[in-house]
Amino acid sequence: MTDIAGHLVKYRHVVTSHRAFLGVKLATGVTSGAVVASVTAAGPAARAGIVVGDVITSIDGRSVASPIDVAEVLATLSPGQTVEVGITRRDGSRATVRVTLGQYPGSGG
Repeated sequence: MTDIAGHLVKYRHVVTSHRAFLGVKLATGVTSGAVVASVTAAGPAARAGIVVGDVITSIDGRSVASPIDVAEVLATLSPGQTVEVGITRRDGSRATVRVTLGQYPGSGG
């Protein structure tokens, strides 16, 4: 928090949020997990091969049952950290992809 306050005083905006960014917009579905509704072009998820319609079921070994769970897990992780993300594809197949988390955008501005 001190870092954010210091950024506001010095730069009049937050230069670095230190928040992990996956690069997806999520929705709840009829199944447990977080349904990928959109993927940020060239973002961390896109680079890892996550696509619209995938269902995120775990991040960094922690089960996720909703978009809120995804946000809570991401809040404990850092930009630049590489984590495994468990997904269920539209065809029902399961995969685990490695994602290098980005810096949450919009923090410089």
